[in-house]
Amino acid sequence: VLFDSELPDDFVSSEFEGGNVFVNTNITLEIRQEAMARELIRRVQDMRKELDLDVEANINVDVETSSEFKDLIVPQSEVISHEIRAKSLIITDSEECNKDSKDYTKEWDIEGEKVVISIKK
Repeated sequence: VLFDSELPDDFVSSEFEGGNVFVNTNITLEIRQEAMARELIRRVQDMRKELDLDVEANINVDVETSSEFKDLIVPQSEVISHEIRAKSLIITDSEECNKDSKDYTKEWDIEGEKVVISIKK
C-alpha cells in the first residue's frame, strides 16, 4: 500500500523518526497582535536598558504610530504594560500625537510601521 498526501497551501510538514509533524502557517489576527506586542515590548526593554533603569522601575510610556498598528497593539495593552512595568501606557495615532518634550524618545521601524516610543521615568 502506498500513501500519498497533499497538504493545503498554508500547511508545512516535516518528517522525523517517530512520524510527521504538520504546522499551519496561517497567521491569525490574534497571532499577529501578540507578535506586534512582543516587538513593541522588545523595543521598550531596549530603551530601558539604554537608560540604565532598574528592573523594577516603573515608567510612563507614550507610543505614536499608525492607526493600523495601533489597532494591533491596543488589545494587548494590558500585557504590554505588565511586561514593561508601565505606570501608564498611552497609544495614539501619529496624526493625533502632541509633541511634548519627553525624557527619552526613539523612532523604530516595526514590520514597516513607524513607531515613536517615548519614556518618562
